[in-house]
Amino acid sequence: MSSIYYLYHTVLSVPFTGVLVRYRASYNPKELEAKQFLSSREQGESAIHLPVQEQKDTPPEQVVSVSEKDASAGAADTLQSIRPNREPFEPSDQNVTFLSVLKRTYTIQGFDGLSKGLLPTLIFTFVWPSLLGYLGPSPPTFMLSLKQSFVFSIFYIPVLTTIYRTITTSHKIGAYRRPHLEEHIRHLFSQYERSRCWAIYLTPGLIPAMTLVVVVSTACLLLLNRLIWASYKVPGSFNGFLSELLLRISGSILLCFLGTIILAPLEVVITRLLIQRNHAAPEIPGLSLIMNLRRSRQAQEESVEDQHVDVDLERGGGPVSASTYLPDDDDDVVVQ
Repeated sequence: MSSIYYLYHTVLSVPFTGVLVRYRASYNPKELEAKQFLSSREQGESAIHLPVQEQKDTPPEQVVSVSEKDASAGAADTLQSIRPNREPFEPSDQNVTFLSVLKRTYTIQGFDGLSKGLLPTLIFTFVWPSLLGYLGPSPPTFMLSLKQSFVFSIFYIPVLTTIYRTITTSHKIGAYRRPHLEEHIRHLFSQYERSRCWAIYLTPGLIPAMTLVVVVSTACLLLLNRLIWASYKVPGSFNGFLSELLLRISGSILLCFLGTIILAPLEVVITRLLIQRNHAAPEIPGLSLIMNLRRSRQAQEESVEDQHVDVDLERGGGPVSASTYLPDDDDDVVVQ
């Protein structure tokens, strides 16, 4: 029966949790896509195109050919054609609010965007009640002591990491979708985190922020419990009862207000730390195409140098140094 209650409560809270995570991280699907596209296009132009002033003084073998320029333009067109049915967009400068994030997520991604994180939430929902904990967007402290809250937080960090990254990733994760679980894990966790499971706990600032959240939440709950129930006494008159009731309500509201002021920045810090993959290289669309163009240009330069070496040997030139045949530090050495 408890599993059904947790399932019902958690499934209904999935859209709220998804919007809350996006709002805490200032996550916007279309702005993120725009930044990735613009950054990849700028890197492609800086890696392939050379300024006109520098092309006059460069040797002939280093000047970019017309075919490579056309290829770079084709790479930019390829990046532009990733979303062919969408109009050009500019990053929004408007203030981000909870309702604006909810509206924008539903407008762009629909119910698929609001239901992101449902699959890992369902998986952990059947496991978490057996541990007498509650699965929510914050560390568990309700009806738990300070020691129990710290113990549950150790298991809660991987849970929050999986759910938060599932919500904010551009990769669609579902039980009915291919590729399988290994490919989904590769998108959610970096290679460093997959090889070292404890790397999530070593994220700078995560453990202190989580500790402060647990301590402040537990202290606020204990004070609320003591303020409402523990020190309650039967008043002698109705006026005394009314004044004491107003005093307790005012104290509870003030305590909740102060606790929210302290916890809100900590929750934002935790969310932004959890969605960042440790030691992960930036995944830029079309980067492999740009790297292939750069490698082809380097191969052409090496072939020109080899032709000069052969001519010198035929003419009986001096000895060639061994560094001519050794790869540079920047070259990629492929071992077959």
